[in-house]
Amino acid sequence: MRDALEAALASAIASSSSLVDYCIDVIDIDAVVDVDPDLAARYDELVPVLIAQRPGGEPEQLCHYFLDPARLHAFLAG
Repeated sequence: MRDALEAALASAIASSSSLVDYCIDVIDIDAVVDVDPDLAARYDELVPVLIAQRPGGEPEQLCHYFLDPARLHAFLAG
């Protein structure tokens, strides 16, 4: 599912009319030995999860399992 979410995100951003500078940090909570226990507890059953953050802003969970295009576009619109 992670690959599908990443591909849908890249496609949605590529087709967006606004210029967006972004990076994707992938944290595999099942594979990382020293994963933050709070992170694992919060997202264990929801992976993959898309969390976005504006510069200086707080992280915001946009969706999990599958891309929510409406939520992504709302976030990008600001």
